[in-house]
Amino acid sequence: MYFNSYIFMALFLPVVVLGYYLLVGRSRQATLLFLVTSSFFFYLYWNWRLGWIIALSIAINYGLGKLIYNKGKAGASKNYLILGVCFNLFLLGYFKYAGFLITNINGLFKSGFTVPQIILPLAISFFTFQQIAYLVDVHRKKVSGGYHSLVDYTFFVAFFPQLIAGPIVHHSDIIPQLADEKLPEIVEKRYENLAKGLSIFLIGLFKKVYIADTLALVADQIFDLKSFSGLTTPTAWIGVLAYSLQLYFDFSGYSDMAIGLGRMLGIKLPINFNSPYKAVSIADFWRRWHITLSTFLRDYLYFSLGGNRVGKIRHNFNLFLTMLLGGLWHGAGWTFVIWGALHGLFLIVNRVFSQFFSGTSFRIPVALSRLLTFICVAIAWTYFRADGISDADQILEKMLFNFNFSSTVKLHNFDWIILVTGLILAFWAPNTAELFSYKETSLKIKKLQWKPNLAWGCFLLFVGFGSFLYLSREVKFIYFQF
Repeated sequence: MYFNSYIFMALFLPVVVLGYYLLVGRSRQATLLFLVTSSFFFYLYWNWRLGWIIALSIAINYGLGKLIYNKGKAGASKNYLILGVCFNLFLLGYFKYAGFLITNINGLFKSGFTVPQIILPLAISFFTFQQIAYLVDVHRKKVSGGYHSLVDYTFFVAFFPQLIAGPIVHHSDIIPQLADEKLPEIVEKRYENLAKGLSIFLIGLFKKVYIADTLALVADQIFDLKSFSGLTTPTAWIGVLAYSLQLYFDFSGYSDMAIGLGRMLGIKLPINFNSPYKAVSIADFWRRWHITLSTFLRDYLYFSLGGNRVGKIRHNFNLFLTMLLGGLWHGAGWTFVIWGALHGLFLIVNRVFSQFFSGTSFRIPVALSRLLTFICVAIAWTYFRADGISDADQILEKMLFNFNFSSTVKLHNFDWIILVTGLILAFWAPNTAELFSYKETSLKIKKLQWKPNLAWGCFLLFVGFGSFLYLSREVKFIYFQF
């Protein structure tokens, strides 16, 4: 079930919202059970036969977390933590990487191992990371107020707005929000939450169905070519630009919709995007792009490797390895590994450059910094999207080395409008978090911030009605089934 489907918006969501507000002021336990049940129905709708995987994962992680919590004082919790991390990585590794590993072993050693036909379970990359973080926090004694109940824990892992593609939530971000003392406030602000949540949801829906899905048709024309021999330089750049914008509006659109759904139910989910294409460096980009993943990689991998508390060579290695594994997390393919490796190299160059000019008056103009950063990001996205390394190499060759300035791409007027609109929104417009006061904003856009008034109502009516009319394609999200 996609967020951008009629069955979700016309049936599932109204039933869940109505049931939630009938229960939320009366019984915390019943409210949580209702949300957990609804979330599992949402998950199982895609393929009920794979439901046992997330159920098993939740059960084992909850049990191991309790063992870690109870054994903490005796100093034996580390063994259970190692067992938990190994279990999660094995589960993720089998379903996501077994076929990739066997294929490469067959190619390297000319062996004849059979590649298993494995269906990748929905959201396994996301709920695995969330639960690893939980086990680590229990071991570090960062879970306060006693060990969570099974219902609370299941709600934290399986809450349907963030289940499929994030944000990757932290237990401290979500479980306390349905504490008994918070419920009266949720009931009191239900109309405000519904209005603001629906507004954020519709903005995300518009990003997905109008911008991302339209740009996908443009990007696919270039990346799905059978031969790149006739590809021209402008065409290659248009394809990569279209995909860069498609990916941003697809994933940020999903995150907006998730945040909006959470707010409709009185739950505040963390922001995942903060205008990443306005970044002035690669380091700044990763503070703005997929923020919850960046936070996880920093807190649970980079810092565990020693972070920047080690020598320069080791520090650079930590940066590179973190991004390499981050790339592999995105997909079982060498193109994702190269994508992660490129970002690791970009971060190292950024760090060396910053240190070299530290203490001097030399500064690259902001506009140039943003342009150079975006070009680096777009080059890396080429490997992220391409079907293979050779395809990405050929596209980049046309972009950067083998210039041919004739153009063969055929865009309709509407495609050009969406491409230009996407550029303006990504590089110059305020983002959703700013419009809806999720973060501090500049005084320049105060007048644009959301208010329950006629102007915003008319705008959202137009956005919502237009998006509903455009839902006939029902294209799945890029991060769906990651």
